[in-house]
Amino acid sequence: MKKIPFLLLALTLLVSVFAACGSNEPQFAPDEAALVLFEEGSFTDLLSPVDAEIAQSLYGLGELEITACSMYCSTGATAEEIAIFQCADAETAKEVELAAKARLESQSATYASYAPEAIPEIENAVLRVRGCYVACVVSGDAALASSLTDRYMK
Repeated sequence: MKKIPFLLLALTLLVSVFAACGSNEPQFAPDEAALVLFEEGSFTDLLSPVDAEIAQSLYGLGELEITACSMYCSTGATAEEIAIFQCADAETAKEVELAAKARLESQSATYASYAPEAIPEIENAVLRVRGCYVACVVSGDAALASSLTDRYMK
């Protein structure tokens, strides 16, 4: 009789291990991926880390359930930035993707008037969604940013 709870626990652990192994969703910390992009990416401006609350505010995420995020922003002289969000689920990630598209449109409108040279960077931004993760990267080298992002998002 004492062995039944132990066997149930062991069976539960075994099922959860196999469930995790079958998942095609990436598993990484947004801080780790953002740091790699920051260190290895091609940015012309000085990027600085941004607090998670500010990042969510900049993207207009409001009440969405974001479990982790990491963001680096430029000085404002360029539109360069790195934003990676881990959401509670794939549905929330789709909403974050829409918010990222809205942010890119807003940035495009803002920079059109005083720094039109930033528009191609915004138009070529890397926007990836995979499972519960969303990455949005504006860089002078979109191909490199895409390659670095794909390390985590493929």
